[in-house]
Amino acid sequence: MSSPDQPAGADQPDPAYPTSPFYPADPGTPSAPITPGDPGYAPARYVWPSEVEPPRPPDPGGRSQTAMAAAVTVVIGVLGFAVGWLWYHVAPRIDIIKVDGGYAYANAEPEQGIAADGWFLIIGIALGLVLGVVVWLLLPRFRGVGMLIALTLGSVLGAWAAWWLGYRLARADFTAAAAHAVINTHLKAPLKVGISNMDPHRMWLPGFTGVMVGQALAAALIYTALAGFSAYENLRPPRTRAGEEASAAAEPS
Repeated sequence: MSSPDQPAGADQPDPAYPTSPFYPADPGTPSAPITPGDPGYAPARYVWPSEVEPPRPPDPGGRSQTAMAAAVTVVIGVLGFAVGWLWYHVAPRIDIIKVDGGYAYANAEPEQGIAADGWFLIIGIALGLVLGVVVWLLLPRFRGVGMLIALTLGSVLGAWAAWWLGYRLARADFTAAAAHAVINTHLKAPLKVGISNMDPHRMWLPGFTGVMVGQALAAALIYTALAGFSAYENLRPPRTRAGEEASAAAEPS
């Protein structure tokens, strides 16, 4: 029962204060622990971790999203020079013979040109699949359309860089060998991509068709497939405790 100088209901349990066999309903009134059967008794309920919704990671700002997409585009584009160096070493070249007034095929129906296109396509598709998975796994906070565009654009630029470097390296080899070649000397023709509109004489007007877009298509396909199987509506998984501690440590005090 409440005393005259206490407001009515003061002896009732405070809803904000936990009531259990170990705590009284009113912390300001000394009393014995509340036991089952006493007024105000409410048994403590254990909340399972699965019942608590994990915090969602905050959406990156427009500047952060743009900066990361630009960085991914540049990195993938620069990686194209490594692809060009690899293509230069593994792709076969057409065997030609120096004749009076120019050059002729050593074989009437050479197959090396198709093989060079095939190697360019194989390397591009393999790299596109790897890049799509790596970007999805390493940049979960920036998942979305912006990163898909960065993957596609970077792959297109990388394909141009690969073609440019591979052609230049093979052209340099051919020029050096042709400078001292005599009639009937066998030479290796420069590399070129036949299944596309790329023209070595008009590099400022790239034709991104055929095998030149293989890497971009592969990267976009695998990234879209991973997004389709994502368990999260915004594609970004919830933060873990380790991620929250790392973010807190990175924030300026």
